[in-house]
Amino acid sequence: MMTKDELVQVGEQLVVEGYNGWKNYETWNVSLWILNDERYYNIAKKTRDYTYFLYALEREYHLQPSWHCGLPNGLIKNTTPDGVSWIDRRIDVVAINKMIGELPYDL
Repeated sequence: MMTKDELVQVGEQLVVEGYNGWKNYETWNVSLWILNDERYYNIAKKTRDYTYFLYALEREYHLQPSWHCGLPNGLIKNTTPDGVSWIDRRIDVVAINKMIGELPYDL
């Protein structure tokens, strides 16, 4: 449920501030990929916050060469498939941490 702080008055209507309920496009995009891509989702379920997710993601790229086939010299792709950097300063890490914390924990 949205809090009053997350709503903005537009004319006579209250609307959610930000991008699709998230603070901005970058936060929404990262959350979208974590929740809707099985590989990212499974990694997130094994972590408890975004920092550990990024660490685990980097580790997976090294363990799963097929994830970065086609990248020059085996470089690790540091963006979502839509081109948003996983470490973009605009990402609302607190919101992503909350989202990851609500996922079922999978050892």
